[in-house]
Amino acid sequence: MKRVIGVLAAAVVIFILAPAAAAWAHPIGASAVYLTVRADRVDVELAIPLDKLNQAAGLHLDGTQASIEAARVPLTQWVLSGVRISDAALPYALAVTALEPQEVNGTRALDVRLSANPPLGRLDGDLRLDYSLVLAQVAGHKAFVFLVSDLEAGQVGEGGPAPLGSLDASSPTLTIQRSAASAWTGFAAMVGLGAKHIADGTDHLLFLITLLLAAPLVAVGGRWSGRRPVRSALGRTLGIVTAFTTGHTTSLALVSFGLVHFPSQPVEVAVAGSILVAGIHALRPLAARGEIVVGGLFGLVHGTAFATAILDLGLDTRATVIAVLGFNVGVELAQLAVVALVLPVLLLLATRGGYRWFRVGLASFSAVASVCWAVAVLTDSSTILQPVFDLISAYPLASYLLFVTASVAGWLASRSRPAPLGPSNGLAA
Repeated sequence: MKRVIGVLAAAVVIFILAPAAAAWAHPIGASAVYLTVRADRVDVELAIPLDKLNQAAGLHLDGTQASIEAARVPLTQWVLSGVRISDAALPYALAVTALEPQEVNGTRALDVRLSANPPLGRLDGDLRLDYSLVLAQVAGHKAFVFLVSDLEAGQVGEGGPAPLGSLDASSPTLTIQRSAASAWTGFAAMVGLGAKHIADGTDHLLFLITLLLAAPLVAVGGRWSGRRPVRSALGRTLGIVTAFTTGHTTSLALVSFGLVHFPSQPVEVAVAGSILVAGIHALRPLAARGEIVVGGLFGLVHGTAFATAILDLGLDTRATVIAVLGFNVGVELAQLAVVALVLPVLLLLATRGGYRWFRVGLASFSAVASVCWAVAVLTDSSTILQPVFDLISAYPLASYLLFVTASVAGWLASRSRPAPLGPSNGLAA
């Protein structure tokens, strides 16, 4: 497993990916401002500690929805008086869309959601946030600002909201740079996210590689018996990748556009189940061209899991089109990197009898890993194999080199050796 999963991680780290930005934690006692930038508006979410809010606004909210509803009018006016978003000195029209109680880091808080609409109907240039809620009334209070997503500015990371800075009474203004924002920037960011999703997704990676185990082989009488010519193996690999791509592209689009929806837990269990089926097929062929059928059918499941990365960005329809296209390109580039690095090694190993043990060993491990993943999902815990996956992620290049070195060593050790010359083999005197 160390060797196999290192393949994709190495490829993506070396050729495709850049590290994602780390998110700040929301400090206890401080306020937080979360910005989601869309093509035609900015969604704002505020988390304000209730005790600081009451002190600053002169209210007496007790953390219940009833108390919030009773003070909705003055509370709304107070919020709108302390938040301003603009670009090029043109203020956006702000509207409060939700006021709800919440708890942040053990502290009771008010969750405020606003919609900021630009006067020209579209965003234009850098954004400026002016924020004074609580800051002027409570000494030392701070508000930390985070960017949840801004597709056209390239903020699509899965690591959580990106920190932009902090505000206080002496500096209540923050500028969000968007001079380079464009659809192409968003597309490129989603390509990177798609590739990263494969690199980090050991379940998707293991599924694909387990399917590739059967590519160099021919099924005869319900068993893997015989080796395919290289051209035939390449054709079978193309069929596997195409089927998997068709499946996950279809479901990714359907889920991302909200046309279908599935609960996350059953999807994650189904992803684990797909690895089990792929492992069983690598041990004993389930059907003619079974790896292509399995790749296509379970590609639908994997695409549904992929869609989570896009849904979490909260994009509008136009941005979702860009996101789906870019994400798919990234996934395909990562898949091609896997095939380019793994398939030559599999074709080499398949020329020796030892490939059977390699195939059985990896397929068996995949089956065990799939069961462990399913148990982890159902029990809401980490798989017992997580330390192995973490180690591979930490040293992807070393893992891949170890895989190649061990494979070549096994190939050399299993070469046919000439029989020693004996009386019957030598030349007659």
